[in-house]
Amino acid sequence: MIKGLLSTIGGASRLGLVGIGSAAEIIDPVHLVEREIALVGCHAFNDELAAIGDMLRDLAPQLDPFIADMISLADVPATYELLLTGKTGRIKTLIQIGGLDGR
Repeated sequence: MIKGLLSTIGGASRLGLVGIGSAAEIIDPVHLVEREIALVGCHAFNDELAAIGDMLRDLAPQLDPFIADMISLADVPATYELLLTGKTGRIKTLIQIGGLDGR
């Protein structure tokens, strides 16, 4: 699976592996180096996601000024062009995948 994923992401990308519970297939480091792909690992613990959810809810008013917009996947190219012009003072754009009902 990881080998297939590596062939689909662009060069100079970052690939994050989160909460892998057992050994994974071998990744050829030459492939990572030649395409400048950074491999980052993160381990999820038992109850940290609930704690983070509570923290984010409490911090939402302080974080809102950083969020530019919530956009659809179709709006990504146009929004990216706008961000490149520097015409927005905000630094994060949220991309909504699917409808509000999660589909």
